[in-house]
Amino acid sequence: MNPGFTLWLTGLPGAGKTTLATGVRAELVRRALRVEVPDGDEVRMHLSRDLGFSKRDRDENVRRLGFVARLLSSNGVIAIIAAVSPYREARECVRRSHDARRSISGPTWKASTSRDWRLYAGSSRAASSANATITR
Repeated sequence: MNPGFTLWLTGLPGAGKTTLATGVRAELVRRALRVEVPDGDEVRMHLSRDLGFSKRDRDENVRRLGFVARLLSSNGVIAIIAAVSPYREARECVRRSHDARRSISGPTWKASTSRDWRLYAGSSRAASSANATITR
């Protein structure tokens, strides 16, 4: 079984997060990998219905998305999250919860902390799924 991991795409509404997530998903599925892209609207409807859009509620929504992603990735599924997630501290909390569950032999996944970056999945420069690095 391939190790799971979480790819978190963040940005302003309409920035192309879902489009990018869909493209990355298609490439990973083509490579016979298990991938899930939890839909932000469905998560809001089913897991975060009680939340609004205050900072506290947005942080809690990010925490819940992170929990779902961690469950998927700990079971060998690549979780791609495309969410506005505007607050760095909430994203860092999710990252720490993922790091706490990473096995000693598990891979380390790095992502750009820059606002704008591109992933060229499927290009000759793209690494295998076990050695992928996201660069800007």
